[in-house]
Amino acid sequence: MLEIIPERWAHFRSYDFHPSNQNPIIFLSLSPQNECFIWHEINVDPKKNTTEMIAEKIIEASGELRFKLNRIDPIAGVNQPNTSTTVIQDLNKLFKMYRRQGFGTGGLWLPYDTKYHATRRGFIAGRDNIKKRLINATKAKKPFSNLIVNERTGFKELLPTLWISERCRVTVNSLYKWRMEDGKPSQKWSHHCTALEGIMKEKNFKPRNDAEEDEMDKRRREYKNKTTTNYFKI
Repeated sequence: MLEIIPERWAHFRSYDFHPSNQNPIIFLSLSPQNECFIWHEINVDPKKNTTEMIAEKIIEASGELRFKLNRIDPIAGVNQPNTSTTVIQDLNKLFKMYRRQGFGTGGLWLPYDTKYHATRRGFIAGRDNIKKRLINATKAKKPFSNLIVNERTGFKELLPTLWISERCRVTVNSLYKWRMEDGKPSQKWSHHCTALEGIMKEKNFKPRNDAEEDEMDKRRREYKNKTTTNYFKI
């Protein structure tokens, strides 16, 4: 999957850490046209994997991409009884060490916001972003087709969308089954969704400004876009 994700896009990683439940780590990228692609997921059992083993899995899946933001559940900021350090501290130490050794591109892990933020429309900020992108994806119908006429203004505009690789089966299933219960998101099927919600709450979750392209660069990009489309769906 790495080979079809352009390096010039904005890349993100989000990790819903829990000391005992299965931990999902999702990898996503934003195109210059503000289309979000979830292209990889890792699901690890913290009882069978050390922090070092998990860090290695993340780096191996990341290739040589440089990630704009790396976010993790704040629970990872609690001191561990056996080491007196936090998972966040251990991860950052490992990523720094591995980068010096030529393994991976590094990255600073920070906690994401898990607070319940109600908007005027009654949605959580991150959840609202997810819903809006999915609705827009149904309008676009396929990736790289998000230049849509606004029915109210009559002008074309780029709609932010969300596409998920067919290989990210747990993420797809979790989003499909995620529900609101008593005014709050249900806990079941929430882990992958929480990781996505956490990164989408970030103010810096936005695409890079597209650099100027010559005609050959444009042709290469358009060809690659056609290939990428085959791997993603709403």
